[in-house]
Amino acid sequence: MNTHGEQVNLVWFDPNLFSEDNTVILNNLLDEFPNIQTLVEEEPFYTLVEGRANRRVVLIISGKKGEEIIPRIHDRSDILSIYVYCGQIAKYKYLETNYSKVQKVINDPDDLLSTIKSEPNLSK
Repeated sequence: MNTHGEQVNLVWFDPNLFSEDNTVILNNLLDEFPNIQTLVEEEPFYTLVEGRANRRVVLIISGKKGEEIIPRIHDRSDILSIYVYCGQIAKYKYLETNYSKVQKVINDPDDLLSTIKSEPNLSK
């Protein structure tokens, strides 16, 4: 919960979420945030995001999906922060510039872990 008593959920949406590299990161995040929600398909992602009432979301998303989805969800009040985790920072850096809720475009797993652990909207 955040300081306003609202439920804040960490959500990771990436079609390649269960790749070997991502699985290592996910396991580390699960140690800190055991309720992280993971999604690999768009339809369940939209159902989850659009079906929230009094719940806020901190989102980790892949660069490719971020290009498609961030413009659609950025103005939703329940989306607090977005982190783009990708292999090509230069290609997706514009998302950070063009969308205020995109806090960071990241390609380093350790940077992703430390950034999410210090995300002010998430309580441990």
